[in-house]
Amino acid sequence: MLAKFLTIVLPVALPFLVYAIYLKFTRARARAANGAANGAVGTDGTSEAGAAHPGWAKAPWTIIVVAAVVLMVTALLIFRGLTGQDRHSDYVAPRFDAESGRIVPGHMEAPLAAPDEAPRSLRPPAQR
Repeated sequence: MLAKFLTIVLPVALPFLVYAIYLKFTRARARAANGAANGAVGTDGTSEAGAAHPGWAKAPWTIIVVAAVVLMVTALLIFRGLTGQDRHSDYVAPRFDAESGRIVPGHMEAPLAAPDEAPRSLRPPAQR
């Protein structure tokens, strides 16, 4: 569960969180600079004093989404390298074991064929 959070949720959410923090501080700075007592923000992105500041409607969505995708791919590649599994190992999906009545979780196993060797079904007929 932690791996899913670190490789999928956090990298996707991080650019949005950074922008939300940036937005909070720019609005606070605009309120302080304009002396607005309650700091109300209109729908047009201005405070009561009339100073414009960024909002979610004018967010740089392309940059935020691209940053989220780049962070997620980077996290997945880093996590893949740090798992300690042989890169040629085969994933065995979770399955139900009828004898014990339990679900056997998914896991990695050594490959059936050598990594440099093509699977039998892909070999030329003379080598089968």
